[in-house]
Amino acid sequence: MGLRTRHYARALAGALDVDWVEVISENFLARGGRPVATLEAVRERMPVVLHGVSLGIGSLDAPDPGFLRELRELAERIEPAWVSEHLCWATHAGHHSHALLPVPHTREALDAVVERVARAQDVLGRRILLENVSSYVRFGADEMREWEFLSELCARADCLLLLDLNNIVVNATNHGFDPLEFLDGVPGERVWQFHLANHSDRGIYKFDSHRGAVPEAVWQLYRAALERWGPVSSLVEWDEETPEWAVLAAEQRKAAAIARELCGAAADEREPRWPPSLAGAPAPAAAPRSPAPELAALQQHFWELITYPSGVDDYLSGSNAATQDLFTESFVESPSFPRLARMEVYANDYFWRLAGVLEDHFPVAAWMLGTVEFHNLVTDYVLAQPSRDPDLRNYSAGFPAFVASHVLSGAEPELVEVTRIEHDRIRLLTCADQPLLRPEDLAQLPLDAWPRARFVVAETVALHPTTRPYTVMRGFSQEGLRLREARRRCPARPGYTLIWRQALGTRVRDLDDAEARALTALMFGASFLEICAAASGVDSGVGEASPTADTEAGAEADPQQVALWLRRWVDDELLTAMQT
Repeated sequence: MGLRTRHYARALAGALDVDWVEVISENFLARGGRPVATLEAVRERMPVVLHGVSLGIGSLDAPDPGFLRELRELAERIEPAWVSEHLCWATHAGHHSHALLPVPHTREALDAVVERVARAQDVLGRRILLENVSSYVRFGADEMREWEFLSELCARADCLLLLDLNNIVVNATNHGFDPLEFLDGVPGERVWQFHLANHSDRGIYKFDSHRGAVPEAVWQLYRAALERWGPVSSLVEWDEETPEWAVLAAEQRKAAAIARELCGAAADEREPRWPPSLAGAPAPAAAPRSPAPELAALQQHFWELITYPSGVDDYLSGSNAATQDLFTESFVESPSFPRLARMEVYANDYFWRLAGVLEDHFPVAAWMLGTVEFHNLVTDYVLAQPSRDPDLRNYSAGFPAFVASHVLSGAEPELVEVTRIEHDRIRLLTCADQPLLRPEDLAQLPLDAWPRARFVVAETVALHPTTRPYTVMRGFSQEGLRLREARRRCPARPGYTLIWRQALGTRVRDLDDAEARALTALMFGASFLEICAAASGVDSGVGEASPTADTEAGAEADPQQVALWLRRWVDDELLTAMQT
């Protein structure tokens, strides 16, 4: 089964009743937090397979050395049964599309991919599996069929295949071939894993959506593959609108039942078959390190088409005759699926992948602006700041600063506050784990040491000023209340909002003035006495000015109250150490 976020809690509880799981490699490169804890818990109980989406082995600037090092460190720590990636290109001039872009089936492209696979396998110290991707366009320069390209790649690079049967069904429709011809053309001894998934029928083409149950056409191809090659480790992918575990498990049980029906007792092997080591294997055939000029020109043209601000059609309309001829020569079309429509699939996918992560990470900001204004803001950000990180989740990191500099921030200053809070709710999830201060540590502090005691706040804590209580406004947004009505019910009341990580999840709490002043002083290294002074509104000379200055000095300087806050902060996992 493909392990996705919705079922992390089940994984942590040890309730994954499957033989093995596949995880997206990029989701677990973080320094700590829930993803790392989940993966380590799962790996203790069952085999794990790492499946990457960002290597872009067909990109001319791939493989990225830094990303490969991180992937190797993850593999050494987790010891997966194998590591897989997609046979595609995904990056251009250091920018990430976060899409699986098709590689032309030419000799030049084959040479380039073979050389890059060899480099990746050398760094990782293991064979990798490459997955055939769904595609919506083929190239005028193609010199072989997809399965012929895969066969030669495996032979020359000594890699293995992750055969996605759904992608074969999708491509058979989009490019007009028989799926069984694909199976007949690939080397069965190199097929190490199957993917089973669903697709969307968009009328003139099929789209690899991974939404919904595995369709009958894929089950039929699965049967045909098992009849050819016997049992192969098989995995169900359901990435969009992921259902409850019982629904996923039913798909896995169906795949297992079909394998048992066709392959007998051999299908009952509980663990995946581990690939042979690279040690002692024949070295891949040498591949030239040429710049691959035709491939470079094609990828440049492709990138310009899919990233043009107003779409492929507008790009071509404003181009000269030579560029329009290049477009016609580069991409193949059919009567029902013209090349322009084919390339628009990739252009839309590029934009919506980037926009989608912003919508997921900033729901309150989206509610404040409304659908149209937020879409326009997101569009401006995508155009101004292309992704430079292999992990799509990190794309939102620059959004709060972008909003602060955007013209909208002048008309809607609270938007900046909200985006900073919402970004920290995501950022803190994957901060490095730290040892935490315990309640008994406070209890053991001698009475005469309290005045000078200082406390260290965790990296998983952030404090932001707000015009209105964030949690109240977030509640209104979840109710679907209009912004004007929400502000009428919750008038401006300057304060602070605390965001922190606790028990592998993020928490949010609006603080009263005194507690906000006390915590701010603590974060700047104040002693217990200085924290008490800050809580009362007295300028202790530590760190920034107090959050609010309208409280009468001494009114809330009760050391007992500050001690109670400290105990709560310890219970909430905000503090990591104490210095006396």
